[in-house]
Amino acid sequence: MHDTILVPTDTEIDTATVDYAIDLARSTGATIHVLYVVEAAVAEAARTVSTVGSWEGREALREAGEEATDAIVERAADADVKAVGAVLEGEPEAEIADYANDFDMDVIVIGTQGHSTVERALLGSVTERVARLADRPVLIVKGMADD
Repeated sequence: MHDTILVPTDTEIDTATVDYAIDLARSTGATIHVLYVVEAAVAEAARTVSTVGSWEGREALREAGEEATDAIVERAADADVKAVGAVLEGEPEAEIADYANDFDMDVIVIGTQGHSTVERALLGSVTERVARLADRPVLIVKGMADD
């Protein structure tokens, strides 16, 4: 049923979503792909700041992404689930959808942080945009910040 599962993450690891994906992978024998996307606008701002020597921001963002993906890969390994991590740069929803297509993911398991309707209207939601943009099934897990 599922051979490959994509789990997008950010630096605040959503344990509910990760645990769900690991359980799903364990029950189906799937491999988890953990993806962190450094948002293009944030990376550009960090690059600009780092050029004046005050902050090596772009590299720090990538390192934070690697730490987050490594933590989830290790968590999966502890549960005897194969997992790989990747860090990309771009627009999160587009990179997630493209990665899912490029690696022929069977499902995207993504969390939601439970923002209010007003916050979603003003800020948008990566989860909602992924659900609209992706050509793959998207399983949305009510995450750690939800009540």
